[in-house]
Amino acid sequence: MNLQRAGRALITVLGGQLAVQAVGALVGFLIVRAMPVPEYAIYTQALSCLTLATILADSGIGSATLALSGPRAQDAPALARILATARVWRLRLAAGSLCLAVGVFLFLSAQVATPLPVMLATAAVFVPLALGQILAQLAETPLRARGAVGWLQGLHLRAALLRGVLSLVALLLLPATWLVLSATALAQGWHLRRVLGRCRREGLADGVPDPALAPQFRHALARAMPGAVYYCLSGQLGVLLVSTFGNAQAVAGLGALGRFGIAYAVLIAVLGFLFTPWIARRPDAGLRRAYLLALVAFGAMVAATLATALLLRTPLLALLGPEYAGLGHEFSLLMLTGALATLGGAAHQLAAARNVYAPPYSGIASCVVVQVLAILSQDVGTLAGVLWMTIIVNTWTLLLPAGHFLLRPRLPERLR
Repeated sequence: MNLQRAGRALITVLGGQLAVQAVGALVGFLIVRAMPVPEYAIYTQALSCLTLATILADSGIGSATLALSGPRAQDAPALARILATARVWRLRLAAGSLCLAVGVFLFLSAQVATPLPVMLATAAVFVPLALGQILAQLAETPLRARGAVGWLQGLHLRAALLRGVLSLVALLLLPATWLVLSATALAQGWHLRRVLGRCRREGLADGVPDPALAPQFRHALARAMPGAVYYCLSGQLGVLLVSTFGNAQAVAGLGALGRFGIAYAVLIAVLGFLFTPWIARRPDAGLRRAYLLALVAFGAMVAATLATALLLRTPLLALLGPEYAGLGHEFSLLMLTGALATLGGAAHQLAAARNVYAPPYSGIASCVVVQVLAILSQDVGTLAGVLWMTIIVNTWTLLLPAGHFLLRPRLPERLR
């Protein structure tokens, strides 16, 4: 990719994602201000479990699909076989991840004394919402490999606008978690249908699972799943700790501040649309240099976002309403841990685009040690203590994948 093409692609992704995330931010702040604090606590728990379900349903399948699709971006029959095979693997994982996520949600919501009918209604909506997101993420992968950036950006914007309209209607009817999630599920279903329609038009939806690809996906799962399980559970630890040792106000505060993490969502989209496909297509020669270049460039974008958020802390906090006005210190901590998490995720995804993973069990063991020490060193009954704990853990989980990719003695053969 030359500099001119890279610049145009970057502007396209940034422009599209700024529009998408602006709509998402408006919807998110509307939900924060419209929902009562106890109801928003349930909403926060549901979104946390949605993340749990989608990450565990992937467990390296998405990265393996991208790694396999990169060299075959113009070969529609090959891409169709890759997509069909990946879908089988992902649906198998989705069955278990959805059961686990629903169980965790029921446990967390019980900790803040949620009425049983509310819990069950929210869980019933949660399943189709998560499944639609899981399938849409996978279906987009070959389109990204083919460079359909502009079309996908437009689709994301229309889906965000649809979600905003439906959420507004839901909030006017009843500011309840299950109803707002239903609005999101409808928008997600529309998005999935459009992606699958594009795949059909390009001949990407008619493939059958290819047994010859099983070793590649099995390898990806063996290398990525232990880490995915750990990092996913670790990423939701803050909500778990605050739900268990805190109260609904603290859970709602964590969720409300989490709205500002949408600033990093723009960068995550840039990572997925530009940086990881670029690394997936790079030749093996000079791969470490390319990885470091991509990580440094992405890190500069993360640092600029963090600095801007800290400068605008007071007006940004005002967006949440008076119930959350006293969270200035916690806001700064959350933006810092979000920056570290975003950069750590980039270090992992860039390596995973080449089927390179840190040794799973030794890596997880070191992370568990760091996490236990972080929990013991902080007061996890407070929101600030949970955020400091997360900062310590995210620092280590950034260093681990980046250090392994850059310092390992030799590059493994590509699994194609």
